Amino acid sequence: MLTVEENSETISLSNIDTQSKLFDTKGDWILLNVGGRHFLTTRSTLLKEESFLGRLCQSESDLKTDVDAKGGYLIDRDPNYFNVILNYLRHGKLILEANLVEEGVLEEAEFYNIQTLIELVKERIRERDKRKMDDVSDWILLNVGGRHFLTTRSTLLKEESFLGRLCQSESDLKTDVDAKGGYLIDRDPNYFNVILNYLRHGKLILEANLVEEGVLEEAEFYNIQTLIELVKERIRERDKRKMDDGTANRVYRVMQCKEKEITQLMSSLSDGWKFEQLIGHSPVGSSYIYPEGEFLCIVSKQYDRGLREETNACLSPRVKILQERGSRM
Repeated sequence: MLTVEENSETISLSNIDTQSKLFDTKGDWILLNVGGRHFLTTRSTLLKEESFLGRLCQSESDLKTDVDAKGGYLIDRDPNYFNVILNYLRHGKLILEANLVEEGVLEEAEFYNIQTLIELVKERIRERDKRKMDDVSDWILLNVGGRHFLTTRSTLLKEESFLGRLCQSESDLKTDVDAKGGYLIDRDPNYFNVILNYLRHGKLILEANLVEEGVLEEAEFYNIQTLIELVKERIRERDKRKMDDGTANRVYRVMQCKEKEITQLMSSLSDGWKFEQLIGHSPVGSSYIYPEGEFLCIVSKQYDRGLREETNACLSPRVKILQERGSRM
């Protein structure tokens, strides 16, 4: 039996017929039948928000709804969640019992069109999901090219990248997961290991069987801008070393001179030329017999292949003559 207690007087609704004068004499009271469960509240409570319920209880309501035998407005909604809705209208607080969830309240709040409650529940859902992400699910499993990698969400979020977007709670990226729950990514796992380690400690470390171009390709796919710049700089430095190592050579000149010309020859060498050896007798096994008083003077210089044509310009006229004489031997 449903009763209303007011001014220490108990009124039994079971004793009131369908066309009861209760709402006329007691004025503000409204009876609602939600999903088969009766709720008794006041008109002023329902009018606190512009909503379906506020329109329903107006004296000249534009809403048409049936009433039950006790005069209660019939509403085909979940009574458990309606209890939350009604309590919110009474005191402005969202209180959930243990067996209820925010999504259920949101569904009902949208049905009854209670805007303040809709915003409150959405904020509550965002905060709940953030707590879950921070407290429970910081570990992320990735399946890259068939190889599993376990890392943390905070590691993947260190850079604005594909990986950071992938692990967000409301990600705009759609990707399949494997039987273990790992995000499936169709890329090279060997190079991904380099990518992941870079995100972990900020250093680019390559194994012997990997090359910078492979890392660059993956860094561009994952859109990790700082790594892209780092790898490009590493490639430039590597190529410069190769160029220096491959084109830096020493050119050797063998010049024939007499004993009295040695001192003059040494003093006439231009910058960059270096004295290497002076040969004053026939080497063992040589078929050439040096004339008495003549020597072979060997000098060298490091040069760039691109400057080969400029080599002769570095020599004094006297050295050029001696060089030509040496080259004829």
